Amino acid sequence: MKRTAPLAVTACLAAVLSLTGCQSHTQSCRNGTCHVTVNGAGQTIEVNDYDLRIISIGADSVRMQAEGGATATLKVGARERLGPITIKVTSVGDDSVKFDVN
Repeated sequence: MKRTAPLAVTACLAAVLSLTGCQSHTQSCRNGTCHVTVNGAGQTIEVNDYDLRIISIGADSVRMQAEGGATATLKVGARERLGPITIKVTSVGDDSVKFDVN
């Protein structure tokens, strides 16, 4: 009896994981301001009940979108309103970004 199905599933899972990379995020909120760290682009996170999509993370900027609105590219130190929230990018590097959300 051949066991090709489990091997095929394992191979597909490994391929998908290698393409998506490691994605995660953390956040801590106090008095309406959230400090967020995102590792890996291509994910949508929820911050203060708003959906925030991290489209790409570059060497010195992040491209994101809030609540399905217009996209914006923000550099470190930039503060910009995206839909109903304001974002200030505090650092970018190694496929991760840190920012504050008000």
